[in-house]
Amino acid sequence: MPEEPKEEQGFTISDRRTSSLSTEEKEKRDRVEAEKPAPKMGPQSVLQQPSKGMGGRPEEPPLDFSSLLLSLGSSALIQMGEVADPVTHKAAKNLPAAKQTVDLIALLKEKTKGNLTTEEGRLIDDLLYDLRLRFVRQTKQI
Repeated sequence: MPEEPKEEQGFTISDRRTSSLSTEEKEKRDRVEAEKPAPKMGPQSVLQQPSKGMGGRPEEPPLDFSSLLLSLGSSALIQMGEVADPVTHKAAKNLPAAKQTVDLIALLKEKTKGNLTTEEGRLIDDLLYDLRLRFVRQTKQI
């Protein structure tokens, strides 16, 4: 008769710090913890799962390429002084950083050419056009 495959055992973590529990209580606690099944991870990582707010609704938008572009675009607007910094609530210009952010978006456009959906391609084109126009206006004001 063929041998049944053995179920692999995970490892056990024991807290060896001293506490008010007796040795028997600690051993019982360790046995109970060891018998608990390990949590199963789904196909999404913890970072990809949206956190739940009040009423079980997600608090954050899903992580995708469009969200990345909009985040970079927001950063560029803050760096150009067009939008107040959400932390300081003050508008401050940092044009070299804004230029670098716009160049980063252009780099993403180049590196993702042929791999974008129609909507993503339109978004990156429109975003770059708008940010470049705003950047030129900011440099002319100096």
